[in-house]
Amino acid sequence: MFRVLHAEPTIPIALPILPMNILPYPRYPQKQLASERISALLEDRRIREQEEDAHRLGLSRQLEAASDKLQRIEETLRQTTKDYILGAPRCNQK
Repeated sequence: MFRVLHAEPTIPIALPILPMNILPYPRYPQKQLASERISALLEDRRIREQEEDAHRLGLSRQLEAASDKLQRIEETLRQTTKDYILGAPRCNQK
C-alpha cells in the first residue's frame, strides 16, 4: 500500500505506509544510550572539576610564594633604608 506525494507537480514520490506495530521501537537501546551518555557527561564534569581544583591550587601556591617574596623584599628594603638613615653622616656634625 503506497501513497503518492507530490513534491513538485511533475515528480511523484511513492512512500510506503506501514502500520505502527510493524515499525520496531527499540526503547531499551535508547534508554541505555541515554544513560551511558549521562554517565559520560557526569564523568567529564568530574574530571573537569578535578582539573580546575588542581589549577586553582597551583594558582594559590603561586600567589602565596609571590606574597612571601614581596614580604621579604619589603623587609629588606625597610632594613636597608633604616641602616642608611641611621648610618649616614650628618652634614651639620663635625
